[in-house]
Amino acid sequence: MARNEKDQDRKPSKSASINGADTAPRDPFAILDEIGEAFKDVPPEEIEREVAESVREVREEMQAERQGNRKPAAHGV
Repeated sequence: MARNEKDQDRKPSKSASINGADTAPRDPFAILDEIGEAFKDVPPEEIEREVAESVREVREEMQAERQGNRKPAAHGV
């Protein structure tokens, strides 16, 4: 059997979307559009503050791990 015939016999691959539904592969940058849409009403300053706080928390956790004083991570949802 030729390579093309083998490829045609395969089932199309599926990838999960954000909501868990099976979808065909899509533009890898489409997620950036989705994120932009989700945060369109959030002021850039608020996003910057939240990101800075998250980075600070992760750095503290990493430093504690390196020093052997690892604290349980308390991540909000």
